[in-house]
Amino acid sequence: MQKFRRVFEGIAKAGQSTDLNDFYTELFITERVSGEVNKEHEVRLIETASRKPAKEETPIKCEDIFKPLHGQDQPSRTIMTTGVAGIGKTILTHKFTLDWAEGKANQDIDFTLPFTFRELNLLKEKEFSLVELLHHFFIQTKGIRRYDLFQVVFILDGLDECRLPLDFQNNPIWTDVTKSTSVDVLLTNLIRGDLLPSARIWITTRPAAANQIPAECIGMVTEVRGFTDPQKVEYFRKRFRNETLASTIISHIKKSRSLHIMFQCQLNIKSHLMQKFRRVFEGIAKAGQSTDLNDFYTELFITERVSGEVNKEHEVRLIETASRKPAKEETPIKLEDIFKPLPGQDQPSRTIMTTGVAGIGKTILTHKFTLDWAEGKANQDIDFTLPFTFRELNLLKEKEFSLVELLHHFFIQTKGIRRYDLFQVVFILDGLDECRLPLDFQNNPIWTDVTKSTSVDVLLTNLIRGDLLPSARIWITTRPAAANQIPSECVCMVTEVRGFTDPQKDEYFRKRFREKTLAIKIISHIKTSRSLHIMCHIPNPMVFNLGSSSVESVSAVWFSVVSNLFCITDTKFCPSSVAVLWPIFPFVSCKYSINIFVIGITFDPKTLFSSDSSTVAW
Repeated sequence: MQKFRRVFEGIAKAGQSTDLNDFYTELFITERVSGEVNKEHEVRLIETASRKPAKEETPIKCEDIFKPLHGQDQPSRTIMTTGVAGIGKTILTHKFTLDWAEGKANQDIDFTLPFTFRELNLLKEKEFSLVELLHHFFIQTKGIRRYDLFQVVFILDGLDECRLPLDFQNNPIWTDVTKSTSVDVLLTNLIRGDLLPSARIWITTRPAAANQIPAECIGMVTEVRGFTDPQKVEYFRKRFRNETLASTIISHIKKSRSLHIMFQCQLNIKSHLMQKFRRVFEGIAKAGQSTDLNDFYTELFITERVSGEVNKEHEVRLIETASRKPAKEETPIKLEDIFKPLPGQDQPSRTIMTTGVAGIGKTILTHKFTLDWAEGKANQDIDFTLPFTFRELNLLKEKEFSLVELLHHFFIQTKGIRRYDLFQVVFILDGLDECRLPLDFQNNPIWTDVTKSTSVDVLLTNLIRGDLLPSARIWITTRPAAANQIPSECVCMVTEVRGFTDPQKDEYFRKRFREKTLAIKIISHIKTSRSLHIMCHIPNPMVFNLGSSSVESVSAVWFSVVSNLFCITDTKFCPSSVAVLWPIFPFVSCKYSINIFVIGITFDPKTLFSSDSSTVAW
């Protein structure tokens, strides 16, 4: 109940949530007669489903998913529920589980055990018995070993995210719930009924992944079609408690088919972006493990750069200069306010360029901005936030697209939309310094038709200077030396990421190292060395020395070295200057790269310091 009752929904303030029961609206679920996978694009499926009258098919209520249908004597053992991204499959499983836990429905079931394939992927290399696997996820069940004595429902959510082989053809038959094997063998035997045949299984998936489960293993296939027209009205009345506001919104949406499709596409793209940017690999993470961006993200010092001139001083000098400059001299800009008008301005800037040295946090800023929008925490006046990297765009150098085709190429969730001028769109172009396109602003033709094909270079130059989709807002990030690739008249405002202020450094380390004593020790030690303290001005230390291609591993190795030195060795042996860290860093970095990319095993930095102390002697 604690896990599923409170959810973040709509424009929730940071840290606030809504009771699932307060806004949950019944979705239209129906039995899918044909077992064939529908390969039509998902946005087309949304549009088709929204036009199809509900009366043609008999709806199935969420609480009746395991009840026998008309003409059946017994309920199906294994049910697969399909539906496009964002249609509500996961929320259905949460509601089913919550209703059972609160005693509202399905009380003939003794245990409802919800899993996600995303969680199960992390156990790919491990072995468990079925009993051990259940105890691993649900410690509350540790007193039970005979699950065959009870009616158990397993919910396996998100088959489309499964990274296990699910080798039904070659996996051995497994019937002993106390005998260990791979998670893949457990799942295939559980689904086909060899392992714990008394259990019921509910699998959810996007349509294209449904064929990973053999048809003979599925008792019934259902499909989530989203909201019927009456359900849409009900949802908005629950979502907006103000009756007048709800009626106005409902009336407005009914008048516009484009808004209706936009609403569905927006849900899909937000879901996609949340999956893409919420989890990040930070530190030397074990294989498959990641950190929630919201858990460690620390506000960076961003300010408007008055001078449009490119600073050609070496980046390390820029870091040192910035770290000495008091933050109070300039007004900081909050990330969520990057497109808000500054004091004295009537309108927000259309095109913003954000500069900063390598590793200062430009990319993570764009990820956080996108994630906050997708999660409904900020900038909800924006209809679509579309993040690109120049590294991706470089690959399309020789190809031609219309702007609409380019957007559909990168964001298939937007395929129902062709009139982007009807919506507020933000394009994020990250990493101008990595751009290999000519960006020929002087000679490229003017291009205004979003449906007409041309080179990606022509599209970008016209998008940036405002000839193509002038209603859009553009955010470009770059290292300082590459900023002059964009003519100054095309940029409304230039901001600069200065990294962490001193209080932000402390905040970052406290978030990065959850153990309070360790965090205090590291912060204290870093403050004793001016060089180390300056380096900590940027979130990805040492990145300026090794190049942008090593950003992730550099940051990972650095923090793992520091934390393990403090955990394992005496403080007096810890490096007090940058110079003594350089010999250690290449060694650890090489060891990390070999283990991860050549051998394919997880690298534990603790082994460097526990087995051979001479390795780290200085």
